Amino acid sequence: MERYYKPLYKPNQVFCGSGQTAIVTGWTLKGTVKKKLEEHEYGAIGQLYSATRGINFLVRNLL
Repeated sequence: MERYYKPLYKPNQVFCGSGQTAIVTGWTLKGTVKKKLEEHEYGAIGQLYSATRGINFLVRNLL
């Protein structure tokens, strides 16, 4: 059974797939990682935008 995820906060900052793994890319562009994976291989892909504020938004979306 495939599941599709939808972020509740800032949806344009996370790519959602149908897998079970969340990927945090750090400073690497999330689009670069997405190009290497199939949609069923990840549940969410997000990148850290800044050392002080980025992690809060990213964790909120991934949870």
